[in-house]
Amino acid sequence: LAMASPGSWRLGAQLPAARLPAAAWLQAVLVAFGMWPSASSAETPSQRLRFVTFLNRFDRRFAFLQVSAEANDLHPEILGMGRTAWWPDGLGVKINCLRHYVTTQCADEDIILFADAFDALVMGGGPEIVAKFEAVERENNRSLVFNAEQVCYPPVGGVCDDYPSSPDKRWRHLNSGLMIGRASALKRMLDKPVPNVIRGSDQQWYQSYFRQHPEEVHRDVRCQVLCAIWGFGDASAPPERQGEESAQIEHFGAALQDRRIRIPTFDTLPPLVHLVSAGHWANWESGASDPTLHKLFKRLYPEESKFLLDGWWIGAHLGSTHDIVAYSGEGYWAAMRALLCLSCNVFRSKAGECHYFSGFFCERCWWPTTVGLLMIALTLVLCCSSRLRDMLRMPCTLVTRFIGKNPLPRVAPRAD
Repeated sequence: LAMASPGSWRLGAQLPAARLPAAAWLQAVLVAFGMWPSASSAETPSQRLRFVTFLNRFDRRFAFLQVSAEANDLHPEILGMGRTAWWPDGLGVKINCLRHYVTTQCADEDIILFADAFDALVMGGGPEIVAKFEAVERENNRSLVFNAEQVCYPPVGGVCDDYPSSPDKRWRHLNSGLMIGRASALKRMLDKPVPNVIRGSDQQWYQSYFRQHPEEVHRDVRCQVLCAIWGFGDASAPPERQGEESAQIEHFGAALQDRRIRIPTFDTLPPLVHLVSAGHWANWESGASDPTLHKLFKRLYPEESKFLLDGWWIGAHLGSTHDIVAYSGEGYWAAMRALLCLSCNVFRSKAGECHYFSGFFCERCWWPTTVGLLMIALTLVLCCSSRLRDMLRMPCTLVTRFIGKNPLPRVAPRAD
C-alpha cells in the first residue's frame, strides 16, 4: 500500500487509487500490530493438517488411499516421485523426502499426517483427525504418534528386545506406515538426513528412534487415530453369516459397521486404517486374488474398485507416448489358478500364496490337475492309435511291395 493523498491509498505504483472505509483502515492497523487475527491465523483446525505420502512411481494400488481420502475431502501430497527406492532396504529415501518436506514447507504447529501409499484407507475427515490427534497428544503428552501392530518388524539391531507392553497384543509394536504429529516433533526426530539404504527398511530406523526416545513417541495402542489391522468381520452380516463374521471380529478385533472400522475392545472408530501384512497379501479363499484390503475397499467404493482395480490389463507401455493393449477387461482367474498350481507344485515356487495351492489335488488344483491328466491321456491315446494304424498298415504294405516286385502274369484277351 502506498499513500496517494490523505484518506486514500494506492496498491502499487500502477493500480488505480482505492479508498478504504474507516473500519477497514482500522482493521489493517490492528492486524499490523498483532491485535486482529490475520487470514492465516484464522485457519480452522483441518486447514492446519498437512497430509502426505511417498510414491516414487505410478501404481494402481494408490487408488486405495487416494479414493478414500478424496471421499473424506482430503487430498494427499505425493513425495518422492521419480526417486530410486525399493523395499525393504532402499527406503531411507522415504524418510529423507519427508524430512525435506517438513523442514521446508511446514510451520512448527502444523499437524503432519503421513500414510503409506498402497495399503491405507482414510475413514474420517480432517476435523475428526485433528480433534482425535489433539486428544491423544494431551492425554499422553507426546506430539508424535505411530500406529501399532501385532508383529515386531524388522528384528534387526535389537529393536524388538524387551519391547514395551500394550493393553492388547494385536496393537503393540510400532509400525511406520501411519504417523501423525506436530511438525516441531518431526523436525526434532528428523534433524539430520539418514542413509538412503537402511538394513531392515525405514521402519527399522523409526523403531530405533522410538526405543531411544520413548518420551517423544506414542504408539496408538488403542486405535484412537491410527489403527493397523490384519482383517475384519462384518457387523451387519445377514443372520446366516453372523456366526462366521462374529468369529472374524473376535479374531481380528475389528468390525465393519456403518462404513467405518470399529475396534470393539476399545470402542474406538479410527479415522485412518492400515491393512498390514496379511491384510494386503493375496487371498484366494474366494477363488480370485482378493486381499482383505481390496475386499474392504470394494465394499466401500464398488464403482471405483470396478473401474480401477477389479479387472485385468495385459500390454506394454512404450516410453511416454504409446501403449500396446493386448487385453483389458474381466479377469480370467481360473487361468491364473491353473498357472499357480503348476508354479507351486511342479516348479516348487516359494511364493507366499502357494499355501493356497499346496498339492495337485487340493481344493484349487484338482480340476486343472484333472484336465491336465486327461490331456496327457488323450495325447497318449492318439500317439498309440497312430502306431496301431501303422501296425495294421504293415501287412498291406508288405503285400503291395511283394506284388510290385513279382507282378502276376497278364492274360491276353481271346481273339474270338
